[in-house]
Amino acid sequence: MPEALRPARPPAAPDAPRPLSVRDRLILDIARRGPDSALHLGGLLLFPGPPPDREELVAHLASRVLAAPELTYRLGGSGRRPAWAPDPRFDVRRHVHRITCPGRPSAESPDATTAWADAALRAVLDRPLDREHPLWGVWLIECDPADEASGGGPLPDGGGAGAGGFALCYRAHHGFQDGRAAAETIERLFGPLGYQRPAPPHATQLATGPARRDWGRTVLRDLLPPLRRVPGTRWPAIDAVEGRERLAVTGSYPLAPLYDVARATRTGLTQVCLSVMTGALRDWHPETWADGNTGPSGPSGPGTVPPPYADGPEAAVATGSGSGGSRERVLRATFGISLRPHDDPLRLLGNRGGVATVPLPCGEPAPLRRLRLLARDAGHARLSSIGRRHRVLFERMPYWCGRLGLSRGIDPRHVPLTLADVRMRSRLSWAGRDAVAFFPVPVSVPGQPLFVVWSVYGERLHATFLADAAVPGATELPALWRSSLDTLCRHARLPEHAH
Repeated sequence: MPEALRPARPPAAPDAPRPLSVRDRLILDIARRGPDSALHLGGLLLFPGPPPDREELVAHLASRVLAAPELTYRLGGSGRRPAWAPDPRFDVRRHVHRITCPGRPSAESPDATTAWADAALRAVLDRPLDREHPLWGVWLIECDPADEASGGGPLPDGGGAGAGGFALCYRAHHGFQDGRAAAETIERLFGPLGYQRPAPPHATQLATGPARRDWGRTVLRDLLPPLRRVPGTRWPAIDAVEGRERLAVTGSYPLAPLYDVARATRTGLTQVCLSVMTGALRDWHPETWADGNTGPSGPSGPGTVPPPYADGPEAAVATGSGSGGSRERVLRATFGISLRPHDDPLRLLGNRGGVATVPLPCGEPAPLRRLRLLARDAGHARLSSIGRRHRVLFERMPYWCGRLGLSRGIDPRHVPLTLADVRMRSRLSWAGRDAVAFFPVPVSVPGQPLFVVWSVYGERLHATFLADAAVPGATELPALWRSSLDTLCRHARLPEHAH
């Protein structure tokens, strides 16, 4: 083992300051490259009925924070020894905010609900977090009274004018929490009382570190910047990035056809969603993936699909006929994976996320072949292998070593977009009323034009597309996602489902 990769320190006691992990410090470094709010993540919940008043929400959160003491930790320490430490002046009132939003939600169609979700996200997206206190907040978002009489009907059980629904948005700094920790926090705050998320399947499989001989290759592959830029046609979205404003749009899709495709093709929901996303991206810039175009990363190097695995009939299906050409051109995406041990005593604190680079085969015209390629490149075996490497790397490497790979990890020339799948494990409610929708809120990686995250909630899949506002056509992505899903269902010979 290289000398630089020292053994991990023992975990801190639950009530003691917790030194920032290398991952926490790297995320805070990224936040300094742009507006701090760009590195805030969380979730937006839509509810029927009249909104609570601020004091009701404060009292509710105060009782729930007792079961989530991590929410009382602030960024402390100094110099080279920053740490998360209990805030001696913690007051939940500092973390509760109330704002109004134009428009109102409607039960008439998912599109009407997502339109209000879009407006709510615009209203809250750039709100600051107080660095002197724990880096999280909950926003109560009410319909603007001027718009109460406009728009469609209220959400189910809305109760008419003045009670047409409201939203609650939890946001936290990405250094303070990763996506999984934020999702579990939302479940602790608005899920069943006393809810504890169960250990995920195969949770123990990430505990084993890689073999000794893998360390050299691991460091070079996962940390060091690329030695050269691969020539080729650039993805048009990269050139449009200005980094000044952000645009969030949402989509809501029936869950049944996604599971039907997964069963029919013997794949998983994650791979099906990645395949649908790939089809949407292909349709977003069709000229980039037309025959004869070299694609965003050129005909060779990091922009091509690696040779197929030689075992089993699925590999033959994935490759199609011949080699080269449009079927090898890919768009590389960073895909978030959780590295947090289930027995972490402060499991809601700090960033324990890892990333896998997934080649999206946008150059492949056949939807089922795209799905087979992604079943190979984003399957459980590969993601688990990456998770094992990254868990040990981020626990043992020194901070200076992580900084060496920081530019590579966020360079849009290397990985131009980020994707994430955030799973909610419980129903979310307020005062006995279930949330009718949950939209995850992603971060914005500096320089990247797009971050897409989706979550299963109830019988629907909700997706949030967060783009640089200067990128043209970003508002088309929810419809392109739906069209891509319909196309995949047709090719899998599945019946049409209602949207």
